[in-house]
Amino acid sequence: MFTRSGIKYVLCLSFYFLFHSTQIAFSQGYKEGDNIFAFGYGFGTFAQALAATYDEYYDYDFTVTGPLFARYEYAITDHMGVGINFAYAEWVYKYQYDSYNSSNSIVIGKDYYTTYSILGRFNLHFGNSEKFDPFWGVATGYRKGTLKKDNNNHYNNGSDDFVIPFPLGLETTIGARYYFSKNVGIYIETGLAKAIFQTGISIKF
Repeated sequence: MFTRSGIKYVLCLSFYFLFHSTQIAFSQGYKEGDNIFAFGYGFGTFAQALAATYDEYYDYDFTVTGPLFARYEYAITDHMGVGINFAYAEWVYKYQYDSYNSSNSIVIGKDYYTTYSILGRFNLHFGNSEKFDPFWGVATGYRKGTLKKDNNNHYNNGSDDFVIPFPLGLETTIGARYYFSKNVGIYIETGLAKAIFQTGISIKF
């Protein structure tokens, strides 16, 4: 039969091994010196919401490329990482409308919006599993967005370009990686970025 001091010793020893095993699992899931590459695709954007305003035009069509994401992260500690994010997207709005100010009563228009960003990023990791790696990240850097309008209007047969004048990009997301093997897994993120939600593949070295 265990004495009171023996029970305390067993409990202390159990907590020690539980804590130690948790630290080992954490260091296996995300540890200092890891190099992580990720490639993803985004869903839910402002441009897609804006597309609804074009529904009043004839023969309206909307196509989208991206947002596409590529990123690299280096683990500076077992809890923190720094890296760089690249994102690109293109949206095309095609439509027709009546023009009463020109000899050509039907205007065929195409509006193109392209955007990309290159951001430095900081991630805080707070998981304790060798497969599941949750994190919060914040990033800032350079972004560019260009709106190009092409149409066959009699008075403006050509294109107009408008470049977003504020080139600072900001984003913050919360997400997680889940590894199917030691080096390969998937990631998901949600938050303020070029897409509300994104997912893709994660590769760790």
